[in-house]
Amino acid sequence: MTRSERNLTGCPPPAPADSAPPPPSATTRQAYAIGGYCYFNANPGVAAQRAFEAPNRPGARFTGRVTVSPDGAGTIRNAVNNTGGPSDSSTTVADLPGHP
Repeated sequence: MTRSERNLTGCPPPAPADSAPPPPSATTRQAYAIGGYCYFNANPGVAAQRAFEAPNRPGARFTGRVTVSPDGAGTIRNAVNNTGGPSDSSTTVADLPGHP
């Protein structure tokens, strides 16, 4: 591939939509040891509703999650969907071992 065939990031251009493979139809999700953080130092009053969002079904499982608000600058109300948390100025680290 020549330099002129690359986009500004140095990567080949994306394939046209009609040649892209269909998206996978996964019915399960499994995540291990994941974490989310917020650092809203410009406006510590900002609050995220959740760090992660997942379908509520048996095939969606999370093991070992943590959310962090470094220095208490900002808030994550829940770790996954509406469970776990908060991470904020009073509890900077919230650990949620498993979901569901």
